[in-house]
Amino acid sequence: MKQRLGKAIGNRRLMLRLFMNFMAVIVLFVGFSLASLWMFKKSVHEEIVKYNYANLNVTTRSFEQYFQTLTSVLMDLQLNNEAFRKFTESTKLDYVMAAKLIETFNATTNNAQLYLQDLILYDKELSFALDKVRGSGAEAMFSKHHINVEHSPGYWLEQLEQPFAIKLHPVTSFAESHADKGTDVFPFMVKNRWSSEYFILALIDTDRLIGQLHQSINKNLYILDEQGNALLAYDSNPSGQLPSLDFERNWIKSGDNYYFYKKGSATGLTYVNVVPDTSVSQPVERLIILLVVLLVLATAIGIIASIYFSVRYSNPVRKIVETIRKETAHSHDGRGNEFELIQRNISRMMQVNRDALQDLEEKSDQLRYYSFMNNLKRIRDNLPYVHGDEEVGRPYRFVLFELKFRQGFQEELHKDASYYIREYIHQAIRTTDMETLIFQIEGDQILAVVYGNEPEEKVMEPLQPICSVLAEDRTYCFFTIAVGSLFEQADEMKDAYREVQQLSRHRPFDDETRIVGPGGEPDMPFLPYGSIEQEIDVNLHEGNDAHVIQSLKRLTVQMAKKYSRAHFHEFAKEVTAKVFRKLHAQHLDTVCVSGLPEVIGHIHTVEELHDYFDTLLSEAGRLIRLKKEEHDPIVYFVSDYMEEHFKEEISLEGVAEKLNITGGYLSTYFKEKTGINFVDYVNEFRVKKAMDMLLKADLRIQDIAQEAGYLSLSSFNRAFKKFSGVTPSEYRRNNLNAGATDSA
Repeated sequence: MKQRLGKAIGNRRLMLRLFMNFMAVIVLFVGFSLASLWMFKKSVHEEIVKYNYANLNVTTRSFEQYFQTLTSVLMDLQLNNEAFRKFTESTKLDYVMAAKLIETFNATTNNAQLYLQDLILYDKELSFALDKVRGSGAEAMFSKHHINVEHSPGYWLEQLEQPFAIKLHPVTSFAESHADKGTDVFPFMVKNRWSSEYFILALIDTDRLIGQLHQSINKNLYILDEQGNALLAYDSNPSGQLPSLDFERNWIKSGDNYYFYKKGSATGLTYVNVVPDTSVSQPVERLIILLVVLLVLATAIGIIASIYFSVRYSNPVRKIVETIRKETAHSHDGRGNEFELIQRNISRMMQVNRDALQDLEEKSDQLRYYSFMNNLKRIRDNLPYVHGDEEVGRPYRFVLFELKFRQGFQEELHKDASYYIREYIHQAIRTTDMETLIFQIEGDQILAVVYGNEPEEKVMEPLQPICSVLAEDRTYCFFTIAVGSLFEQADEMKDAYREVQQLSRHRPFDDETRIVGPGGEPDMPFLPYGSIEQEIDVNLHEGNDAHVIQSLKRLTVQMAKKYSRAHFHEFAKEVTAKVFRKLHAQHLDTVCVSGLPEVIGHIHTVEELHDYFDTLLSEAGRLIRLKKEEHDPIVYFVSDYMEEHFKEEISLEGVAEKLNITGGYLSTYFKEKTGINFVDYVNEFRVKKAMDMLLKADLRIQDIAQEAGYLSLSSFNRAFKKFSGVTPSEYRRNNLNAGATDSA
């Protein structure tokens, strides 16, 4: 009997241990929850108080801005309205100005943002008053049309003698007849600081004003003047007299209410919001009751679940322990705590499994590495892809790391740096969860094949730390990390490789280490080249390389926000080709600039491109100017004559007559010497002069056309478009916008 009882207790010992562990967790959970509820109750109360005070801050700010805006509107009416000025300055009643003022008052009161019911102007000298619909004597205005039971008409007239410029009166009621109840309004009076001959009385609709500007859980609001007198007492449940406010705090609790108060910085008015205690405490109490009920339910469910899982898991665990002890009966591993016994044996099995898997992975990686190396070589040789069984149906994407050395470090660091960088990338990627193969396919290109169908963002995330580390070497080099799209078929490797190469080419034109992904290549067409091509033609022909350089710099600064490295290199090649064509057309030796096109591939920033254009165009301008210095008397005469008479009508026959030669001979000779016919030279010269004048925004295009020697605006537009590629207005707009961008 004793042995049977001991065995039964031993069989249940594991279950009791599990149950006690569960109960310990439940007790800790209950204790933590109760402490959290106490802190939560206090915190929620504070947050509700802060919320109500924040609402009052919004109300105060809204009212202060409103009173400032209304003051500005009424002051502007006095100072800048011509009808108002003439009406108040006249010694006789001016009915025309009165009618205009009534229209102005009507338009002002119709402004929904001012919440006005009416505007009243009283002129003491004329003893006349105006509102938004009529004009009448002052006595009649306040006794027949705007009747106030609290203040006689004389009260409003006496306000002219009071020493104030702006005054907000307590809320009162105005009616249009003695039988009418009237509506509550805020009388807001504005007088002239230097004259007491008139005043403006704005009647503010109280209900609309509070409904729009008061932010609170209720509409209770008091507005007090600087002496503490109530100007507005809007309280749905009147609570009697307001308690004394302590302005060292922003709220007090008195009786069953919370009083939140805030003083306006502009008007000096004090705004008080009354919130019943039930609005603050009841939500907290209901929430606490709900949380306590949930806690009790959670505790009960936890106890029931503990009993269930203790019974459920104790039986299989006990069987596992018995099996292990039988297998390890000859060693010390079968002794000790059950969980420790299971842990030791599972750890041993997992270690054996890891060793076997690691060995298989190393051998598999070697096979895949050699297979991919073979196929990458076939891609570069444009040979068909060779399938491997292990790659069929496995999605993958390419990640290309392209290294660019700065000028001066290419020869010094290329060999060693590429090796160390490849090793770093290899080790860094191996520490991530990505399954990859890494290859050095060029001296400056490292290719990683990433397996799996993870989204692009998931692949880029572990690349960010690698990008940050590589960016530390920006003094010597920078990188482009191109992340390709996901491919399903192994025979699409050629497309995958071509894609990452394109992404690398279309990276932003700068020297920052960057990660670019699919969709990074701009879809926009390249910037039209026609306008700058014409400008190079016009200015290089005159040897004015400085103007071309400045135009190119402005253009490249605008391009930097839109276009990629490939576009900039294409642009540099086009400019270079145009300059060389210009030099060849003038039979100039280009040996001194023949090596410059090879530099384009090593230009990575806008600043380096500016230096390249400086070198290219300065040398081209120098060569052209040297040739121009070879004095030709006929060409020199034509050029000098154009400089003095370009505003006048110029003809080939007229210039030839001054040279005592025929027009045909002059045309042939001039074309042979300059490479351009006489008519085009005249138009080109005038367009160049017009370009300079167009940079002055105060000159009209029609006047510029006449100054440049054109008799009609249409002929000027045609000639300008022919030699510049754009219309005069487009040229002015582009250059003025570029100047504004440079200034910014």
